[in-house]
Amino acid sequence: MPVQRIPFSIPPLNEQSTTASAGGVLTGGFRFNGNPNVKFSIPAQPRLIDTSEMYLTGQIVIMDGTTNAPLSLANAEANFSDNNGANLIKNSNLNVSPWGGVENVIERVMVQTKKSSVELMTHNNYSMYVNVKNGYTHNDQDYLVSPLTRYLASGAKAGEINRHELTMPNATSAAAGVMTNLENFNDQNFGHFFSFKIDTSLLNNRKPLHLGQDQLGGLLLTLELSNPDGAFFRRFRTQDYAQQAGADVTGAFYVLRNLRLEGRYIVPTPQELSSYQSAVGLNDRVNLINDVNSSVNSNTYTPNLGAVKSFVNLFLDDTQTNNMNESQSNFRIPLGLASYTQDKNSIRTPEDFVINVQPNNTESTADNSSLAAPNPLQLANPIGGVGDAEVRNRFQRAVLDGKLADHCSASLVLSNDVMVEDNDTTAATADGHGNNTKCDLMGVGLDYTHGMGNMSNFKNQDYTLILKSLVNSGNARVTSARNTKTELQQTYVRNAAQLDTGTLQKSQ
Repeated sequence: MPVQRIPFSIPPLNEQSTTASAGGVLTGGFRFNGNPNVKFSIPAQPRLIDTSEMYLTGQIVIMDGTTNAPLSLANAEANFSDNNGANLIKNSNLNVSPWGGVENVIERVMVQTKKSSVELMTHNNYSMYVNVKNGYTHNDQDYLVSPLTRYLASGAKAGEINRHELTMPNATSAAAGVMTNLENFNDQNFGHFFSFKIDTSLLNNRKPLHLGQDQLGGLLLTLELSNPDGAFFRRFRTQDYAQQAGADVTGAFYVLRNLRLEGRYIVPTPQELSSYQSAVGLNDRVNLINDVNSSVNSNTYTPNLGAVKSFVNLFLDDTQTNNMNESQSNFRIPLGLASYTQDKNSIRTPEDFVINVQPNNTESTADNSSLAAPNPLQLANPIGGVGDAEVRNRFQRAVLDGKLADHCSASLVLSNDVMVEDNDTTAATADGHGNNTKCDLMGVGLDYTHGMGNMSNFKNQDYTLILKSLVNSGNARVTSARNTKTELQQTYVRNAAQLDTGTLQKSQ
């Protein structure tokens, strides 16, 4: 048993206090367009740090891009509940990721040792993977409790809840407003509070890390912030701001303030200290990127990893990244997916067969191949024309180490809602079209663990994903809003690795 546990609360090395200017502008803090890197220093000491109890805490202030002041209700209370139409207001139009919430403000995480500034771990495109993982470990009811209150993620109910997450108290730089416990919008209690674990291989590890000089020698943690155009999105894909003049959220951004890295140090007994094993196992992931350019597409990677657990492939339209007109947290299978295969060294393994989507947009079921496929654009429930059960099963297992989820937000209802909104091509007048708050949780995955901890060696060996779909085909049986676009393939290679905290050597 440890001698004691000592709480700590570490501020950033480069913290900038926020200031309320006389002109009604909130300056300072961490923001993409001002101070986009957050740096924490954990000093070297003869103690352990329990990363399972370590959280990033702070407050987020949502800013109006027009006034550079916090986004408050002002005089629009009467239209707060409007979801559409000429009376739509900014508070209802601006949205944050339903799956990741505030976690989406992190684009990249890097951890170094203070002993030699060696880079121990880097996670690129942090938020996309975390979004999917969160969605497959929380259901609708979960999101209304823990994620909502801890990091402002609302799940499948985002369309009804997000305005409450993004609206700030109507304090000004000089007065408290309705909430009389505040002095002004620079009060220490102003902003939405959040608290979440940084979900990375080293900082979300079950084994305490030794900070001594002969081990890690202290840590440097750097968080690179996301572009607000990727962290936020408008409620609708197509809007007419001549009619919805009060809803334009162009330039909206966020400010992070009072950030702290909080947790507890463990003071070990002399026996625990002497028996500490320097080898630390890591559930790591590597991010690789490619493009899907055509209806028959083959992408190959050489991960150079010795213990691969699974491949998680996410797909975004080529216009979906850092674009407020579309949600960067909407993960769909490739447009009009008909089939796919996954190869290792050009051999289909461990699945020696083609994964078919039947029916799909152009083919009926296998036992009725002579029949014309139903056009999903003409179905009351478009998901009825997409037989993707095997795709769903395999993707879920790839995310969850071969298991099926106990709690999960992905569903046929959700995918159907997303398809309905994709197919909404009505020209916008007073109303917006294509509701972006409907975000799917799908992709293409391959699991090697089979729920038993199996892994596959990919040292100097190739992984290939071959897709047959309607991407960039111009086919009229898929929505015209997407059928001429290419897609970005974000691949996360989940693998087991090991770090020796004494020598700082990482094997993977």
